[in-house]
Amino acid sequence: MLDVFTQKIDDDILWRVRAYVIGFLLADGTIRTKPYELAAAQNSKDRDILYNINKGLGGKINGPDDADKYYLNVYNKNLVLKLIEYGMVKAHSKKNVAESLLPPDFITKRVNGQTLIRDFIRGFYEGDGWITGSYVRGDTSFRILGPLNFLNTLKDLITQEIPVISSFITSEKKQYYIRGDKRYSIFSKLRIYKKGYGFYKLTPTDLERGEIKVLEHPWLKILHFAGNFNCIRFFNWMYENNDNFDSFEIKGIKICGKRKFRKALSLLGDEKHRKEKLAPNWKDVLPDIIPLLGPRFYRAKEIMALTNNKLQKKLESLELDYLFESQKATNLDKFRNRLKYIEFLDNLIGHYREFHNKHYYSKIYPPSKIPLQFKRTIDLVDKNGIKKNIKNLIIYIFILENRSINFNELVNKLKSSLVFSKNSLFLKNIKLNLMELVSFEILVIDDSHKVIEDQEFILSASTLYNYFHKNLNQIKYDLQIIFQNLN
Repeated sequence: MLDVFTQKIDDDILWRVRAYVIGFLLADGTIRTKPYELAAAQNSKDRDILYNINKGLGGKINGPDDADKYYLNVYNKNLVLKLIEYGMVKAHSKKNVAESLLPPDFITKRVNGQTLIRDFIRGFYEGDGWITGSYVRGDTSFRILGPLNFLNTLKDLITQEIPVISSFITSEKKQYYIRGDKRYSIFSKLRIYKKGYGFYKLTPTDLERGEIKVLEHPWLKILHFAGNFNCIRFFNWMYENNDNFDSFEIKGIKICGKRKFRKALSLLGDEKHRKEKLAPNWKDVLPDIIPLLGPRFYRAKEIMALTNNKLQKKLESLELDYLFESQKATNLDKFRNRLKYIEFLDNLIGHYREFHNKHYYSKIYPPSKIPLQFKRTIDLVDKNGIKKNIKNLIIYIFILENRSINFNELVNKLKSSLVFSKNSLFLKNIKLNLMELVSFEILVIDDSHKVIEDQEFILSASTLYNYFHKNLNQIKYDLQIIFQNLN
C-alpha cells in the first residue's frame, strides 16, 4: 500500500495526491482521538472516491447501508495526528469550530511549475461542491459549500490562479419541518430524522399538520462561479483542460472522482466546444452583476444597462471588444425572463410589484425597508377567484395525488391533462412555474443542491390558506370545477 500521509514523500508529484485527499477529507471526513480514527462516507454513486483515496490510506470500506451509503474507516494514530497538523479538527460541524477552518499552507507549494491549490480544491469540491444549470440557458454554476472564512480564502486563491474569473458568496438555505414546538432538518428524499426511530419520509398529511420553513444556515455559505464563461474557465483550470482527467493517475491513485467530472463535462462540452465558447455574452455576465447591486430596488432596464456595461468591460479586457454588439442584451422581455430564472432557480434576486411595475433587488444585499405599496405576489387568485393557469393546475395535481411526485412524472401528468395546449407546456415554462411555487414555499423540493430535473416535489398544504384563504377541501372543490376536464 502507498502511504501518502504518515511517511515522508520522496517523489514531489505525490504531494498532488496529498493535496487532493486532504481537500476531500476537510469536506467530508471526520476524525476522533479516542480511539484514533478517520471516517468518511459517500453515496453509492460516488463510492469510487472512497475506494480510490483508500489506496493511500489503508483503511476498510463497508457498504452499502439502508441509505445507500459507503463508509471508509481508518484506525491509525499517526494518520490522525498528521491530518490534525494539516488543519482537520474534531466536531467541524460546530459553528465556532467550522469558522476557524482554513486550507493547509502546503497547497501553495509548486510541483512541476504549478501549485497544489487546484488539487486541494478539486478534492474539497468532490466532498462539498456541485455543478448545476444548463449551457443552453447560460446559467451553469459551480458551487462550493463551506464556512465563510474558508470560502473567502478559496476565492482569493482561485482568483490568484485565474485572474479573469469572477465569483460571489451567498448564504446556504436549509429546509426544516416544523410541527408545534419541534423542528426537524429535512434531508434528501424529503426525509426527517426522528431520534429513536431513524429516517422518516414526510407525507402530505404531515404537511397539513406541520409546515416547511426555509431558513438561513447559521454558518454555512456557498461560493458561486456562475455563468458559462466562469464555469468553462473554472473547469479548464480545475481539470487541467483535459477531457479524460478522470483517468489520470499518480502512482495508481486517481485525483478526480468520475461522476462530478463527467457531469461537468457533459454540461460544458468537450475541449473544442469549450474553446469556441470562451467569449462571454450578457447571460454569462448577469450573475456577476447581482452581488454588485446596492441595497435598493432596481427596474429591469437599469439592471440590463449595468449588465451590458460589465460585458463591454469584460470583452475589452479579453481584447474581444469587437464582439460586444452581437453579445449584449437588447430585448427587455428576454432579459426579464432571465431575471425570473435567477429569482426562482438560483434564489439570487427577488422582486416586488407596484401596480404593473416590477422592482428587483439583490438577495445578497437586500434593501433594509420595503415600501408599503410594494407587494410580493404569485398569480394564483384575482378579484374573480382562482385563476386557470399552470401553477394552479400543478397544485391541483398534487392535491389529487396526495403524495410526492418527481419532475418527469409531473411533466407527463401536465401534458396528458389536455387542459393547456402543448405550446404553453414547454419545459422552460414548466420549470419556471414549478420553481415559483417552491420560492413561495407552496411546493417543497427534495434537495436544493440538485438540478430541477432530478427533484422530487411535495405539496406544503398548510401554506395554501395564506394564498387562497380557504381550507384544503374548498380549494380542491374550486380547482375541480376549473379543471373539470382533467384526465
